[in-house]
Amino acid sequence: MNHSQNFIMIRVHEIALKGKNRPMFLKRLENNLRQTLKGLPVENIKRTHIGVEITSTSEDAWEEISEKIKLVFGVVKFYRAYKILPSIDAIKKLIKSEVPKLSFEYAM
Repeated sequence: MNHSQNFIMIRVHEIALKGKNRPMFLKRLENNLRQTLKGLPVENIKRTHIGVEITSTSEDAWEEISEKIKLVFGVVKFYRAYKILPSIDAIKKLIKSEVPKLSFEYAM
């Protein structure tokens, strides 16, 4: 693994994951995401026990990918995440590179 890997976690409604329909629902969601994101810089789409994980090959495509994900039925929420090596140096390096890119708004 590189020092960090860009990926997106997809969460689904809890009600859809009850009982025996869970594997069928997640497989369908995975297929729908695969179809919707075809042609975009997505390396891997795989089911997890709590949703679907998408590995992106380009951070620059986040906006375009996120707009497409919003259109997929069954997606409740999704967020950008990073997998990094479990070391303080890797965490510091990721924070130093990513935090300056964030913007914060204050509600009054």
